[in-house]
Amino acid sequence: MYDFNNALKINPKNTKYLKKLAQLQVQLGNLGEAQLLLQKCVNLEPRDTSHQTDLNLVKTHISNWDLLQEFKTKQDWKRCEEICDKIIKDCSEYSELKIIYVESLLNNVKITEAIDFLIKKITPEEKSNDEFDYLLSLALYYDGKYDKARKVLANLLQRRNDNEKINHLNNILRIIEKEKENANETFKNGKYKDAIEQYSKLLEIDPNNRSFNSTIYANRALCHQKLNNNMEALKDINKSISLNENYMKAYSRRGNVYMALKMYEEAKYDFQKVKDAEPNNRDIVKLLEEAKKFEKQAKKRDYYKILEIDKSADENAIRKAYKKLALKWHPDRHNESDEQKKMAEKTFRDINDAYSVLSDTKKKQQYDSGFDPLNPEEAGMGGDGMHFSGGVDPSEIFKMFFGGGGGGGASSFGGILFSYKFHRIW
Repeated sequence: MYDFNNALKINPKNTKYLKKLAQLQVQLGNLGEAQLLLQKCVNLEPRDTSHQTDLNLVKTHISNWDLLQEFKTKQDWKRCEEICDKIIKDCSEYSELKIIYVESLLNNVKITEAIDFLIKKITPEEKSNDEFDYLLSLALYYDGKYDKARKVLANLLQRRNDNEKINHLNNILRIIEKEKENANETFKNGKYKDAIEQYSKLLEIDPNNRSFNSTIYANRALCHQKLNNNMEALKDINKSISLNENYMKAYSRRGNVYMALKMYEEAKYDFQKVKDAEPNNRDIVKLLEEAKKFEKQAKKRDYYKILEIDKSADENAIRKAYKKLALKWHPDRHNESDEQKKMAEKTFRDINDAYSVLSDTKKKQQYDSGFDPLNPEEAGMGGDGMHFSGGVDPSEIFKMFFGGGGGGGASSFGGILFSYKFHRIW
């Protein structure tokens, strides 16, 4: 850069030197200076379209840099990474950009890529910048390589022992590994309630460690599943995936939770996702086949079992069972999570279907003879071919028992007001 500046002092209208100097300024991230230099080239040689092309590219980089600052403030790290990818090849020696890029990778749980970038793309001059050592120790810590993280951090502390965030990371490294080992040992000993408490405390140590916390949520979900608290397990495993969408073990565990909840279609989706990512995983292939088998079996519903009655139940017993279960499983009573409401909606539809068949003499006879009149696959095999939920409007059933309006309205019973919508099942 020094030589080009001297050359331009002798011949300030040399566009070749102006463009070379502009290129160096771009590499260093001095985009404003590069824009001025390229504008001079355009003014000096307006017929050379390459000058305007280069100038437009720099203007785009400036615009992207402004967007990057905006997204960083909002902590929209996915957008930050996208923008960095557009700029970083040309601004290859722009230290501030590299720092934001590594921060984006870490926050997007791309730990391996961040470590690789810090090892291969940092210049010798930049290695004197303590921020890069801090980011490397942070990346190694996020990757679970605690010993390596401590070594990098120890060297950094010798130079910057008064830095708050460096000392904070050092304190985390002192406690987190031991606490995780203790929680895992508690789990192995079958003390699942105690393990849940320990995992919960681990989640409070470092909210920014998305990879670690994703694992801890998945571990806590497994504790809930061992205690047969499948809805709590589902909440935790969803949090795990939200923190790290590339964590395949979490999808596998969620698939198992879905299986326990008899949500076979959802289980099949998760197992398929893992199989696509790990085609040689034989265990997941077996789980996927099992989910498909149970999904197929689930279509042949046991209406007596759904209403929790014997086959000898008379009309009055069927009505009584329906009323009890419809009240219990109405979706408006299950709003704690999307998954819980989804399961309630499915159960509620099954209850309505069971009642619509068993309360209808003709359909009940067909069902008792081995044909499900609501199953489209059995149309023409003894069933009547009807294949929508219940074969009747469930709101009419509700009106019969509880009074009130139709399917999009509201029904009041037991001092509770419910709004309800009914969905087709097939």
